[in-house]
Amino acid sequence: AVALLGSLASIVGFIIYILMFSSILQSMTPTTEGFSITPIFSLINFKGMVYLIVSLVLSSFAMAALGVTIGVLSSDVRIASTISSPVVMLVVLPGYYIMFADVGKLNVTLKYLLYAIPFTQPMIMAKEIMFSSPEELTILWLVTSFMFSLVLILLTSQLLRFEKLVRVQRFVSRLRRGYT
Repeated sequence: AVALLGSLASIVGFIIYILMFSSILQSMTPTTEGFSITPIFSLINFKGMVYLIVSLVLSSFAMAALGVTIGVLSSDVRIASTISSPVVMLVVLPGYYIMFADVGKLNVTLKYLLYAIPFTQPMIMAKEIMFSSPEELTILWLVTSFMFSLVLILLTSQLLRFEKLVRVQRFVSRLRRGYT
């Protein structure tokens, strides 16, 4: 439920962002006869938008599973914060790379790697559908993202079994005591 609400908020935010970007771009252009800007929603095809929405939902599921896993491994908020900081950087840094890189000129291997990661997939997909139609492999990337999310959810559910949870928390506590 939290992942679906997060996805809904992301989708609404994306649509608001596109509308704001489109209106600002149209207001900044000189009004001369014969010159006009095509509204941005007419540039994005429906199929690409559906792929993006599915990708956002799968990414939210993966993030929720990752958050629950970090919460399970932590006995208090400080430990959760300590564990989540490097994980967040692993999610954010590729996103910044995608923001500033030209997606069309990316190495094919790097592009496919970024597509396979559910945390970066919506970013690269959003940027790509703005300038072209979705690739033929998009469904494969969505299935890969689904499988990644499913594996994370299954691993988290295994950790949530009481015996394993106690054992893992004791192990994390011993590690913490060993480093302090």
